[in-house]
Amino acid sequence: ALSESENSEFRSLLDQAGSDMEWAFLLKAAAAQRPISDIDAFAVRIRGMSERWLMRNLMVVDLVNDLSPEADSEERGITQQYGNSCGPTSVQLIHAQADPIYALELRSGGPVDQALDQAVTNPESITNEQLASEQAAILNTHAAAGTGNAPTDRTNPTGGAWVESDLAALSNAT
Repeated sequence: ALSESENSEFRSLLDQAGSDMEWAFLLKAAAAQRPISDIDAFAVRIRGMSERWLMRNLMVVDLVNDLSPEADSEERGITQQYGNSCGPTSVQLIHAQADPIYALELRSGGPVDQALDQAVTNPESITNEQLASEQAAILNTHAAAGTGNAPTDRTNPTGGAWVESDLAALSNAT
């Protein structure tokens, strides 16, 4: 779907990739239908990064099975921020696994593996605003439509929302 000039620019970005893994993440960004301008900026950002850095920052799944407090937080995956945001967290996870630029945006906003027990009661203490606000927005949209509930503290979990429509909205990227 790229124009001839975009295809030429994309080929140049691939030629400049510092590793096969970097090359693969550029292809993944293109598959997520990101504009060439986004891919160009992304290529500059990740150029020359180690494979470990790429894996840690361009995905949001657990890279380790160690969930202890001593585990490297950069290798732990995304956590739901509210007591009822399992659906919205799944939407973010699927989006981030398909779109490495989005994954990097989420990871750049702060820890993705931490959640407050009382994010609704104490929102000023949220450690990753983008992660939490996107989850809350999905829940609030469903609550307003009568198809789900607003965010709740993790100490008071309730039903969330069915997120099929939210997943369908990502179909171009995923």
